[in-house]
Amino acid sequence: MELKEFTSNRVSRFTQPSISLYRSNGEVRFSPQLVEKLNIQPDSWIQFFQDVYNPNDWYMKVNCSRGFKITVKGNDKRLSITSKALVMAIISSLNIKPEFKPVIPVSTERDLTNDTYALITSTMR
Repeated sequence: MELKEFTSNRVSRFTQPSISLYRSNGEVRFSPQLVEKLNIQPDSWIQFFQDVYNPNDWYMKVNCSRGFKITVKGNDKRLSITSKALVMAIISSLNIKPEFKPVIPVSTERDLTNDTYALITSTMR
């Protein structure tokens, strides 16, 4: 007998700092690893930026003075923001298929030029 294993990818999805995008409600969830590495706090603010010349390149700035307010949701007390426009803009720019639930890794090395962290969107193509 040879067994073919089926397991959930959920366990391995959150082994690195990342964000998860949810089309249905426009939620952007921050992985526990990202929250810890970038010191993301409830009630702080986060901004997202798209490179005008390279629309597949996205960046975020954390704990800033404007943008989207971080909220705590669910029994697991996950940190997230809600913006359907942002989620759909990212998904559209990366040509992500409707059946795919994107989890995008985020670099934890800050770009000192513009004080941002890069979303590693190359993994989505």
